[in-house]
Amino acid sequence: MNKRLVITRCTNLCLIIATSVAVLTACGGTGGGGGGATPTPLQITGTAAMGAPFADASITVYDRTGAAVGQTTVNAAGGYTVDVPGTAQPPFVVVATRTSLQGDQERLVGVLGSASQTRVNITPVTTVVAALLSPTGRPEDLVGGSVTPASIEEAVDRVQASLASVLQATGQTGFDPLSGVFEANGADYDRLLDSIRVVIEPVSTSATQVQVVVVPSGTANPVSVRFDSSAQTLPTLPTVTANDLPPAGASALLADLLARASSCYNLPLSERVIGTAVNGLVTGGETSVLAPVCRNLFVQNAGAISYRNSGSVVASDRAFSGLFRDRTSQVQFTAGAIEYRNGDDTVVSFRVRVLQGGVLVDENSVSDTVTPVDGALRFKGNQYQFPGEVLAYHQLRRFPTQNQSQYDYLSAGYNLNVRNVQTPNGPLFARVVVTTPRGNTITLVPGGGTDFLVVDKGQGPTGTSFVRLASAFVGSQGGSPATTDTTNLVFVSPQWTDVQLEDSGRLGQWTFRYYLASDPGAVAATQVFRNLSRALSIRELRARQWAVFTPSLLQALASTIPGDDLDSVGRLYLASEESTRIDSDGGGDGWVVPAGALPPTGLTLFGRYQGKRFTDQVSVSTSARSATVPCTPLAGVNQCGSNGFYQPGAVADGIHLLARDSGNRQFATFYAFYGMPVQAQP
Repeated sequence: MNKRLVITRCTNLCLIIATSVAVLTACGGTGGGGGGATPTPLQITGTAAMGAPFADASITVYDRTGAAVGQTTVNAAGGYTVDVPGTAQPPFVVVATRTSLQGDQERLVGVLGSASQTRVNITPVTTVVAALLSPTGRPEDLVGGSVTPASIEEAVDRVQASLASVLQATGQTGFDPLSGVFEANGADYDRLLDSIRVVIEPVSTSATQVQVVVVPSGTANPVSVRFDSSAQTLPTLPTVTANDLPPAGASALLADLLARASSCYNLPLSERVIGTAVNGLVTGGETSVLAPVCRNLFVQNAGAISYRNSGSVVASDRAFSGLFRDRTSQVQFTAGAIEYRNGDDTVVSFRVRVLQGGVLVDENSVSDTVTPVDGALRFKGNQYQFPGEVLAYHQLRRFPTQNQSQYDYLSAGYNLNVRNVQTPNGPLFARVVVTTPRGNTITLVPGGGTDFLVVDKGQGPTGTSFVRLASAFVGSQGGSPATTDTTNLVFVSPQWTDVQLEDSGRLGQWTFRYYLASDPGAVAATQVFRNLSRALSIRELRARQWAVFTPSLLQALASTIPGDDLDSVGRLYLASEESTRIDSDGGGDGWVVPAGALPPTGLTLFGRYQGKRFTDQVSVSTSARSATVPCTPLAGVNQCGSNGFYQPGAVADGIHLLARDSGNRQFATFYAFYGMPVQAQP
């Protein structure tokens, strides 16, 4: 047996990490030295990686007392070195954290059991070890009591046994995940990290669900295992071979592509593209891209850039629009990850980070298709002609205007996102027929006033593209939201169970068939999309925190908002103004973001005027707690008058706070301004 830790004079390991630090229970031993000698300082090193380097993450080391005893930052290659005073007392917990502009925190955890050890890696595998040791299953809540050197060793052995097939396929069966030496370059142990995705979701106050998925080829179902952190016996991954996995060095090729993209974006605007800048923007398309380092980011055909992604091409108002904008701050393409392969093509995700005020923040989070050309990767896009996307979508639906909070409910499913493209003759699409991973079909059609296609249940357009697979009341009353709240909403029947959702996998295949309004009888195109993250189960949603309106705003909504009006069924009539202000009286906060909740990055007002639907929306920063949603004129609806104000009689059916995490999953707190059909309740 390859012993992974040498721990002396320690009988109890307890941890606390993340945003609130608790106390580690006492263990024997000291940070170094003995007798009256001055304790020797420690220098801890390691690699922080998820395949790609966990670059720019902040590192904090906690000792057994819960004190933060060392801090540093992960470098671009994934390495880190942190000095710890000799008075610090092992065991140590090393936490790497980075936060996206969306407010989503990614966190990896490593454990160092003794001052005689000076290296600890921080990876998804070590984070699973921490989850197994934690009484809550949350790696950041790892505390003492049952944690001993033996239990650390036992947890590592269980994780290694569960991952045995992928360890064997990558030739890493003897590698020590906690203290083994490796580089984040796509080779050796890093190839294993490139080959798996780990998701840890709370399911209760005492357990999380851990899912490990092997990155598949485009035609294969993902190989995966899932288990609760409290499970005594872990399932093992089915057999995989080296040919099933991303090739060795794949993440190094991706890192090279992102480095070249960073170099391109940091050139002066006049060197990047041809044209005259107006207010810092050059209007143009793919033929305007000038610099070789920029043009060589994309696949080319006879020298012309042939990138296309869901109908979007390289242009100042489409894909890679940042190429056409003047910048005075540094840009980094970072956090590259391999999502799945399809022949020679690979779908990858990455972030674009911008230096603002000395702090790097994410500008957006994207996924794209790349392909090898002359030994390097280039952006290709999916080459699809029409827009389309499938996103895991979750909603907390609340009813603030009719004293009906007891009917608030949770729902989970998928958002089938197709932009409602307009032509001079009206909508481009007659319909889009979607075949689900289970073989069912869903029809999307233009819905008056919406900028996206909506589901047609057979009686005409609904008001949504969100297909609810599962739903449940927040409270314990009987009945089901699927049989009571059916106005313009889509619930599958029968509703899915938690087990079905948790077994559904992260890469379901959805086939979109497009029919144009100009020729509604013929299929114009067939495009296949995959959801990169599965929808969460209801029990997982119950364990989450949500951004919500403030009590003072809810109180105002329950009666009236100054200048607005509620009718007898709870509909909210919009004031005759050019915008809707979402805040508390006097300009205070309009919403709060509890600890652990994702902060909203957008608000949408769903409304109607003279029987026609419209959506008005605004993007907000993660630090915002109030917003103004403008009245945006929409052809064919005319909810805004000539003065830009909402027309008398314009009504808001609802407003949602929308957040998105690093897995591209959406979470919306939706406030519905209508009453639930209480008579349908048992």
